[in-house]
Amino acid sequence: MNLKLSWCRRRVTCSAEFCQKEISVGNPIIKGTYKTKNGLTIRRYWHPGCWLEAGLAYLHTHPYQKVPGKGRPTLELSQYDKRARRLLTCRRARAMQRIRWLIPRLPDSEGMIDRLYEQIEGIKQEIAKVGGIPKSWE
Repeated sequence: MNLKLSWCRRRVTCSAEFCQKEISVGNPIIKGTYKTKNGLTIRRYWHPGCWLEAGLAYLHTHPYQKVPGKGRPTLELSQYDKRARRLLTCRRARAMQRIRWLIPRLPDSEGMIDRLYEQIEGIKQEIAKVGGIPKSWE
């Protein structure tokens, strides 16, 4: 619904269920327009006070509920564990980046790549102690 606060240019009736009084020319008005599924444009008019009262009544009948955030839920870890976990993920990212760099450039560097994979396995064992292994690592 599009809402607009302006001055009333013609006499209209307030759309609030509890008011239904006439809004005279020259008074402040809240105009609301929206389209239905059939494509019809519906126009509603309110006294500013009536619109605010209706909104507050709606909020009282529908109390605030916290909506869970997007993405993966955060781990409940201490500051020390969070830092350790971040450092371990950085170490793994460096090893993976080095592997991706080595494979096309040095095809005969299998020993270095094997050593890096061993490091990654060690990092997996360390991070399992600090909040568990991320799903993307498996």
